[in-house]
Amino acid sequence: MNKNSFNIRRFWQLLCQHFTDNAKTVGYVVGGTLLACIVVILFNALFGSVPAYAKKFPFEASTDILLGTEAVKYASWVIFIVKHVFVSYVFVNISLRSNEIRYLTLPATNGEKWLSRVVYVLVVAVMIQLAYYVSVMICAGIGQLFHVEALTALTQLEDFYKNSNEAAMTMSQQGVFSVFSYVATAFLLAAYLLGGTIHRNVPWLSTTIVLFGTFLATIFAIGPAFVKYVNEHHPEFVKLMSERDLSWFYSKLELYLPYVSAGFFVLTVAMIWLSYRVFCRRQLVRQKMKLISK
Repeated sequence: MNKNSFNIRRFWQLLCQHFTDNAKTVGYVVGGTLLACIVVILFNALFGSVPAYAKKFPFEASTDILLGTEAVKYASWVIFIVKHVFVSYVFVNISLRSNEIRYLTLPATNGEKWLSRVVYVLVVAVMIQLAYYVSVMICAGIGQLFHVEALTALTQLEDFYKNSNEAAMTMSQQGVFSVFSYVATAFLLAAYLLGGTIHRNVPWLSTTIVLFGTFLATIFAIGPAFVKYVNEHHPEFVKLMSERDLSWFYSKLELYLPYVSAGFFVLTVAMIWLSYRVFCRRQLVRQKMKLISK
């Protein structure tokens, strides 16, 4: 076997093996997420209240739609948490030394072993995301069956979000924000993927702490300079924000957000590459640590 060759057949066999070995885990995670989203949506739609910002919308929206929006918002947080926690356990199969030796000595290249695990967790992450949409459809069906308007209104959320975006942003601004949202999603997944490659014990927690710490450090580093710049060059910003006039804010973001997206994209590629390099060096690092301990 050529050490540096990538064989799609070996890769496919590894990928299928991951799903076979973890079928119960995947079923519990996806099924539990689906059930949790249904409970969250039903509870918030039936017992929730219209948020205070509802009166600030520049277009009319019924109370039922606003309740439905809040309900799916909380459900999306459930999806966000479960998805990233699962991705962080990308190499849980080698958390024990015996399992690590068994996996690393399989007759496959490091690239096939690494990529099969990455594709496995990403496919499950997509399944978790699909569970969200299924939960929304189930709740909408329950609403139509029992004539619960707040649940029936879930079928109108697509038009609501479309009107919301059109009222707040131009088409070009929506495009810029859409690209940024996709890049930011990939960035977070790559961050938890890297965290899962480096950390063994509770990788999602250590990764979250690192991300949050980095975010706070960035805020403290550039925050004062940003506030000073806005006060000196754009004093109207505070007034417009207090009046919830976001048009100026969106116009400025349209100019600078592509650079932010490009930066996040570069970091995403770097973290994916680093995850692969850390995995490839795992056995070597282990051997060095063993020699040092002796």
